Amino acid sequence: MALQEDKCPATALHIAKNWLKVLNQDADLAQMVMLVCLRVSQMMCFNRCRIYNEELTFRSTFPNLYVLLFAHSGSGKDKSLVDMKEVSPHFDDEIKVMFEASYKLKEEAIGKMAESLPSGKALEYRLTHEARLMKYQADNTATPEGLIAMRDVFSEAKFGFIHWSDSEFMDTAKKMGKNPVLDYLITIHKEAYEYGNTTGKLIKGNKKVSDIHGVPHTALLHSPIVSSDSRKIFHDFFNHGMGRRMFTIFPQDAPEQDERSIDEIRAILQEAQKEKPSMKALMQDILARVRKDMSAQYGTGEREYTLPENAVRRYLEYKLWCGNEAKKIRNRDGINEGLKREMDGRYWKMIRLACCIAAMEHDAYEIQETDIEKAIYLTDYFGDHFARFYGLDRKIDGQKIFEFIKEEGFEIPITKMVIYSQEFAEKNKAKLKSWFFDSMEIVLDICAENDEELKVLPLEKQGNGIRFVIVPKGSRNELKNFTL
Repeated sequence: MALQEDKCPATALHIAKNWLKVLNQDADLAQMVMLVCLRVSQMMCFNRCRIYNEELTFRSTFPNLYVLLFAHSGSGKDKSLVDMKEVSPHFDDEIKVMFEASYKLKEEAIGKMAESLPSGKALEYRLTHEARLMKYQADNTATPEGLIAMRDVFSEAKFGFIHWSDSEFMDTAKKMGKNPVLDYLITIHKEAYEYGNTTGKLIKGNKKVSDIHGVPHTALLHSPIVSSDSRKIFHDFFNHGMGRRMFTIFPQDAPEQDERSIDEIRAILQEAQKEKPSMKALMQDILARVRKDMSAQYGTGEREYTLPENAVRRYLEYKLWCGNEAKKIRNRDGINEGLKREMDGRYWKMIRLACCIAAMEHDAYEIQETDIEKAIYLTDYFGDHFARFYGLDRKIDGQKIFEFIKEEGFEIPITKMVIYSQEFAEKNKAKLKSWFFDSMEIVLDICAENDEELKVLPLEKQGNGIRFVIVPKGSRNELKNFTL
């Protein structure tokens, strides 16, 4: 299904369409939109921006995004990251400046404290605290010890975030359940997603065990497009909590052959370069908007994004809808478990995305209802990607056909051709017939579960034509049952 651009956040779409997609022609546009959102999420998490509302059950959390991208070969997964940084270099510069300044302040504080101590204790104090200070210069999150050490440093610093990156996640997924160290690393990332907190665990080399609070994580994991059989290696990953945390991008079609002339390509690239300064300015404005107030007292000054009344209502409506939709998903032999859990918790990643959209779209430190609507659209759009990964498109389409017939069947003549014309219908004509019968099989299953029947009525003006209606089981026995 094509991305509906009018439902996307304008800033993210502008940068994705006029910069990232131009430089990465084979990349999916939705993939590029999410890449912009992820960059903004990192800016906000570095500065410890929070989503806050007294009424909501979560009360306060971070706008951190986790993204799993399945990409076709040659779609520019690595290059697009470089291109994104090219229009947001101020963020990378700020990270360096902040860490250098913090390092210098702590180094000076250690020196002053050591000078005030007796000579025997001064050396011991320096050695102990300078060893801890060296963690500022480390970036080793490939082991539990390194990841916890970095979280500890960032917790003390009151700024910074952990970014979980894996360019060959399929290889990683194959090791899950077989490698305790890897499993523990993923557990830390999973736990930190919720509120930036992790519980203390005893690991080799640590003399003390303590909880670490308020350090958000973001994630961008890459995998090649995998066959139906190979997808099973990801099921445990999704079934045990990552489905509801991850925005999963699973493009449907391979990139089409580029038939543009060299002159056309050059003209587009030149136009993109002209737009580059304005895009850098956009990203710089966003960074300035979410930047922590450094004039505030140490440990404060973080931006809080609140929700006005209408936004709270829309969030709660969507949360209720997610729960109800999850109840409709039938768990066939366990294969739908990941899909069911993703749907049930979908609202949780939606509100984080809505906060990132708010930071892009306006100056107010609040998540407006329009931000939530755009986030809902993108979250549901990638929810369809997630279902496609599971190979459950037709099960979902069957649910949509069931609802369409039940709601409209007695109002308008719903024929096979009417179903073919719907937005959710198979677009490949060669597959349309098999799609229809597979989907109608699901409709019959849903009817059976709900004590309903799929009936057919003759069309008044067409001798052989039929229309579909759904009625309670045992009623309207004069009507013919639909059979495959």
